[in-house]
Parts: sequence; structure tokens; C-alpha cells
Amino acid sequence: RNMFPTWFRTCGGNIYINDFNPSGYTSSPNYPSNYPPHADCVWTITAPNGHAVELQFEDQFYIEPSPNYLELRNGADSTAPIIAKLCGDLMPESQRSSGAVMYLRFRSDSSATHVGFNAKYFIGNVFSSGNNN
Repeated sequence: RNMFPTWFRTCGGNIYINDFNPSGYTSSPNYPSNYPPHADCVWTITAPNGHAVELQFEDQFYIEPSPNYLELRNGADSTAPIIAKLCGDLMPESQRSSGAVMYLRFRSDSSATHVGFNAKYFIGNVFSSGNNN
């Protein structure tokens, strides 16, 4: 029996961080066990206006390289500018959005599966800069 379509329902979601819920964790399905094949998970993390979303990777990180990846974008959907496309076994540096919303997408295909990722998200300060587009 083919189980993988259930992953489309059980991973991802819309996360709102604020003073009452300032931080939390998001991870690949099954973490710290291996993620399943054919996962496609989308999260949007929204911080209060005037703040940024900061993502800090913890514990273990291993996503079988291409076409599996964790993609981070600066905005609310798949058309937003890309921040990083992460895979491999090196722990990524902290990542942050420049606006109040970060889009995350995790994809796996039918190849080898690994532990995936575990990331803490929290409210970051926006670095003030001359151009606020």
C-alpha cells in the first residue's frame, strides 16, 4: 500500500511568531529519523511587522543532494526571492529574512533518505539599511 501521499497533509503549515509564541521548531518529516521519499512540505513563518524571521539549524543536518533540498525564500510564496537552497551534510549557518515572512520548502524524491533538518525559528531584528524595498 502506497503511504506517501499522507505526507502532503502532515508536513508544512503556516506559523505565526509573536510575543506570545516567540519561537519554535520546524523539521523534516520523521526527524530525527530519516525523512520519507516523495515529501513536499511548505511552511510560511510570519513575524510581527518590522521584524524578521531568523532560522537556526540545530542537532543534525543531512539532506541527500539534488534533487532533494530545503529552500528558503524572502517572502510568502514560491515566487519570492531565494535566500538559500540547502542540502548535503554540512550544518548551515543561521538564515534570516529581510522582511516579516520566510517561505520554506522541503522536497525529497525517491532516492536515499537521511536525517533531514531541525531548525529553531524566532523573531529577529531587521538590520536597518538605506533601501527598504
